[in-house]
Amino acid sequence: MGEVLSLSHGNPLLIVGEYHGNPGSLAFYDGEGFCTLSIYISVLEAPSNYPKKSNSFPLIIGDNELVLVIKDLIVPDDSTFSKVLSLTISGNQLDFKEGENELFSLRMKSYKVFEVDEECS
Repeated sequence: MGEVLSLSHGNPLLIVGEYHGNPGSLAFYDGEGFCTLSIYISVLEAPSNYPKKSNSFPLIIGDNELVLVIKDLIVPDDSTFSKVLSLTISGNQLDFKEGENELFSLRMKSYKVFEVDEECS
């Protein structure tokens, strides 16, 4: 894991875990290599089309404490938000869109925000 974190060069890192061949968890690491957030998920709608590579950050929208946690992890203070890519968090659902086209949706089974000295699980 240390080698993977070193490849992030001090940038936040997202590791997608699998469960029976499908995405099953998301683990967010900060720029210092500490796990800050773990989300257990299941796929509601399978991906159809993926967005083209973008140098901008997604717009993150929602009514959940995760919105602020995820913004702090992946969106730099000086960034401009993308008008194309968005993540909307509502209740236990995460919707990923490109413009008005829904890419895929995930159901959040549970999540945990970690303190600095806790191990990500």
